[in-house]
Amino acid sequence: MYAEATYKTGDEAEARKLLEPIRLRAAGNNAAAAQDLATAYHKDNFMDELKDERSRELCAEGWRRMDLIRWGRLQSVVQNLKTSNESGVKPNIFHYNTKHAQAVKDNFQSYKIWYPIPKRDREANANLVQNPGWE
Repeated sequence: MYAEATYKTGDEAEARKLLEPIRLRAAGNNAAAAQDLATAYHKDNFMDELKDERSRELCAEGWRRMDLIRWGRLQSVVQNLKTSNESGVKPNIFHYNTKHAQAVKDNFQSYKIWYPIPKRDREANANLVQNPGWE
């Protein structure tokens, strides 16, 4: 997140540099392998590179949904979930996703991007207004 904030304040070079220790750790502290990762994953648009890096690095840590909301991409990502292994990739790297993707797609509504504000919180603070769709 610090790399994203650094980039958004205008320092792309420093933001890219902040990815180096992450890639070095991922490469088992092998500097040459870390450089190979940096080269392989490099994108001219830093935000595209960072989005991909966060999806790899934080894939099981519960940050993805909030990242996608912040970037305005949650709805499009849900709509584009694969529901089958159309191309027959072996091994089927899409197995877990395709197993649940249709249910996620069927249940998704744009108002569900934001959670409802609990009634007790709205009663405690009259300035709070329920998120659209949850009225």
